[in-house]
Amino acid sequence: NIPVSAGLAVKLQNRATAALRPAYDELAAALPSQDVLGIDESPTKEANRKAWLWTFLDHDGVQPTNNASERALRHSVIWRKLSFGTQSSAGSRFVETLLSVIETCRQQKQDVFAFVTDSIQQHLARQPPPSLLSAA
Repeated sequence: NIPVSAGLAVKLQNRATAALRPAYDELAAALPSQDVLGIDESPTKEANRKAWLWTFLDHDGVQPTNNASERALRHSVIWRKLSFGTQSSAGSRFVETLLSVIETCRQQKQDVFAFVTDSIQQHLARQPPPSLLSAA
């Protein structure tokens, strides 16, 4: 393990957020056009305030339960229990962005590490970001 100062960790989180945010924004923009969405939420914290983790899952057919949405939110709930939430809005943007990318890659059976690496490389090279929609 290489020790990382808190300031450097925040700087790296902000860079990762900037690199991955186009994929997140593209997913969020596609939500209103979906015929059916499974939605679920779970409480979390930002600093000392209550906040929410939400999941929106596109369904190919109508399901009478929200089980798929609950399963999609499961990893986020585990993260929340291990981390106790975030300390700032920037931290919340990092978490929502990263968890959305991870879960979408998982559902699409994409390599998360490869997608994140490609996103960061494209961002640093000022090239168009990869899309999670084109892989869907």
